[in-house]
Amino acid sequence: KDIVILREMTLKRGMDATPEAVEFDKGRIYSTGLFTRVELNVFPIEGRNALLVDLSERWYIIPLPLFGFRENDPKKPYYGAGLLHNNFRGLNQKLLGSVIFGYNPSLALSFSDPIFDREQNLYFSGALSYSKIRNRSELAAGTNNFDELHYDIFATLGKRFTIYENVGVSLGYQIVDVSEKGPQRTVSPDGTDRFLTGSISYSYDSRNL
Repeated sequence: KDIVILREMTLKRGMDATPEAVEFDKGRIYSTGLFTRVELNVFPIEGRNALLVDLSERWYIIPLPLFGFRENDPKKPYYGAGLLHNNFRGLNQKLLGSVIFGYNPSLALSFSDPIFDREQNLYFSGALSYSKIRNRSELAAGTNNFDELHYDIFATLGKRFTIYENVGVSLGYQIVDVSEKGPQRTVSPDGTDRFLTGSISYSYDSRNL
């Protein structure tokens, strides 16, 4: 969509398209990660100059094979797959789902939208996940073994003030349960721990892209 490209550009209607400004905006458009080719060309039309933005888009549906070893231990392999849509709805939205089997299996789903609200220039991201984690207590290994069950939800809402500055507020909520209740396996005596987290972030990024 046009909004994805135009919000990265400093050149506006009526401004001088200097070589420096054109090159700067070219880098900004590349920085979205959506294009393999970006060309900005100025040409005359009806007594005025027009700026043509010519693009080649990357492939945006990406399968992700997942494989490795937990804690760098060959006896703890995990394997699975994920699917990423890198430009959902043509708005630079990222939609990612994954499933992992083997040691410490998990499910995860995440979504991010850099243009959540066009008028206020807000962005949003969120994630849901479930994981089953084997306990690492040597005392509990064997007949008293148990697993930790983690349920997580996370969301960020932020505002982009300029192409360089962003401020965000993040909230997270995690539930940690155990497959077999037992003393000292959780902080809470009922066998289920609940954690609420929050953060405020500010970023300023003016790197030459």
